Amino acid sequence: MIRFLDHVAAEQFVKPQTRALLMVDTDPAALLERYAGYRAPAVAHWLERSQT
Repeated sequence: MIRFLDHVAAEQFVKPQTRALLMVDTDPAALLERYAGYRAPAVAHWLERSQT
């Protein structure tokens, strides 16, 4: 799955920033620590709520 996501990012089907949202680690404890400290990045919206 990780290789697939790297591939679709390389082929520009998803933005690299989107691919970077997937956290990967071989150590489950380290991954849980990363999840605990995660803060979602600010994203620009395509449309404002009033435009929908």
